Amino acid sequence: MLKFCHSVFSLLLLSSSVFANISSKDLSLAEANAMSLQELLEVTIVSDLATGTALEEKNAPASLSIITAEQIRLSGARTFYEALEQVPGVHTYPGKAFAMKDGISIRGIQTITNPHVLIMIDGVSLGTGYYGSPAMFFKMPSSLIERIEVIRGPGSALYGADAFSGVINIISKQYENIENQVSARYGSFETAEGYTHLKTQAGALKLGMTASIVDTNGDKGRVIQEDGLKGAPFSLAPGPLETRYTTLYTHADMHYQDFDLNLMFSRTDDAGTASGAGQILDPVGEVNNKTYLIDLKHTNTSLLKDTTIKTNLAFTNYDINIKYNITPQGSPAPFTQGIKLDPGLKEDSYFLNTRFIYEGIDSHIISVGIGYRYSKMRDITQVANIGPGVTTPGVLQDLSGTEFSYMEDGVTRNNTFALLQDEYSISSQWSLISGVRYDYYDDFGSSFNPRLALIWQEAQDLTFKALYGRAFRAPSFAELYLRNNTLTLGNENLDPETIDTFEVIMDYRAPVRTKLNLYYYQARDLITYVDDPSPATTRTAQNTEGINAYGTEIELSYRLSEKIKLNGNYAYVKAEHADTKNKVEDIAPHQVFAEVEYKPSADWNVNTQYFYYSKRYRVDTDSRDALGADSIVNLAITKDNIIKGLDLTIAARNLFDSDYREPSDGKIAQDYPMQGLNVFAELKYRF
Repeated sequence: MLKFCHSVFSLLLLSSSVFANISSKDLSLAEANAMSLQELLEVTIVSDLATGTALEEKNAPASLSIITAEQIRLSGARTFYEALEQVPGVHTYPGKAFAMKDGISIRGIQTITNPHVLIMIDGVSLGTGYYGSPAMFFKMPSSLIERIEVIRGPGSALYGADAFSGVINIISKQYENIENQVSARYGSFETAEGYTHLKTQAGALKLGMTASIVDTNGDKGRVIQEDGLKGAPFSLAPGPLETRYTTLYTHADMHYQDFDLNLMFSRTDDAGTASGAGQILDPVGEVNNKTYLIDLKHTNTSLLKDTTIKTNLAFTNYDINIKYNITPQGSPAPFTQGIKLDPGLKEDSYFLNTRFIYEGIDSHIISVGIGYRYSKMRDITQVANIGPGVTTPGVLQDLSGTEFSYMEDGVTRNNTFALLQDEYSISSQWSLISGVRYDYYDDFGSSFNPRLALIWQEAQDLTFKALYGRAFRAPSFAELYLRNNTLTLGNENLDPETIDTFEVIMDYRAPVRTKLNLYYYQARDLITYVDDPSPATTRTAQNTEGINAYGTEIELSYRLSEKIKLNGNYAYVKAEHADTKNKVEDIAPHQVFAEVEYKPSADWNVNTQYFYYSKRYRVDTDSRDALGADSIVNLAITKDNIIKGLDLTIAARNLFDSDYREPSDGKIAQDYPMQGLNVFAELKYRF
């Protein structure tokens, strides 16, 4: 019956599809309703993510997608990760370690800790030095997001390290786009959220504030039949993945003349460890973390003739403490209370960047930038009852500050960089964008990353692009320096990863918005954890040969009538290991997204989304069959102005309760079950 329902919905939804046209000032639902069909088709998309200067999306030298707050609201997406799923070639997934840390796969590049995608908020990197990606349990609520901008492809010529497979910039809700409101949401798994948006002004000083708190007990239906203990009598399997968490996110923005100040704070308390530290169920372990971000920006247009000077000073602090029960109570002596490991750390990062944008030469926009980043790991803590330095196995000992801790305290990294970029308008139809960035790291050396883009606007509604870019990823602190660990070890001799990408794009904007991308890339020196020689049971970080891949992405968007809009995309990637020519494991070669948006009247909206992921292959050493194809359907219904200012949303995700799974590493043989049917209702009051 479920397969039949899926087939019916597939046929309905796949009749066409991708992103709606978006303006630089995101349209509200009311504003969109007031526009004619032709006006909607002619709305201009503007972003500075691709070059650092404002460009219409059709002229951006990148595969660029933009998701607006209104699209997110109407789709029923509750988090940053849920909203990303509608981008072609992008897939969010649970990692195979670190409490199933959320990851983002772009064009087939997918790893445990997801350091290959640069994730920023308002232009400031959220990556940690320890992982190379945002901290564990970064689950930014969609209620605080004004827009998400996504580049698929390399970005190191502009952004440096980690802009490897893509760049994502989260634009937070700020004073200029905040509407005073309060909201409450409740749904499956005892999940509750409350959020508020407020703003005020005092003379030339403008203040905005958003806050959200989410508490969930997690989906106890995500049951693991057998965990890494493989049927041992003290195993807790069958049992559920532990996915509870409580998170608080707050953001404040202040604007005065040419200065902009953003402050963000988030914390996660008593988050479950999902599949456990060693893929062994752990219902009592927990993750607690806090993130602080201070971001000061200044823009000057008067100091130098024809020059805009943009300066950004930022500070981030991460504070994380984990309590892992690697095995449960009842384990064999001397670990009758379980094998325990409680690591913690703090990380400080300081960032300074100045960019000069010069427009004094006809047909050219020249950007010159310099910057510096400093990162430091401190307050490394470790309490354990097993491993090097534990004199009495089974008894907890504090190894903090000793040679037996998992990392030396005080590890630092200094990164200096310089960039040069030229945007050359050859004619009204042709433009050439070229750029290069040089980065120097004091712990592994330098990296030089060029880019080149030729853009031809053949007609008002047709654009072609040819792109080349190189990118790199710096080894993370964990990959370099992790020690005394029973599972994984670092390697100080690692080289940075590199990738060269070639891409051509066709963008046709009427009557059916059609985008076609073809790409090819070679990724080299990819870092993975390789099994150490027997009898060791550890794995050490090593550079590997890499992967070669080619693929395509097709996006379609069509307004069938004033009431019905069809969006969708299809992505295909063929990725092979460069040395063995075997298929890259865990990724779906085919992905489909389709969306029908039906608006029966001004205040009603019905949004239906369909997602399809083809089968995923296993690594050579995994004898399991490939993970079968999966599909899910989401539904969201919104009613604005039940009474003036009061809006209602009712949504169901995984509407048909599909047994959707993501790949595990084999210790959990039946893979990771994902959330089943989950529903929620939200009331929002605008004032």
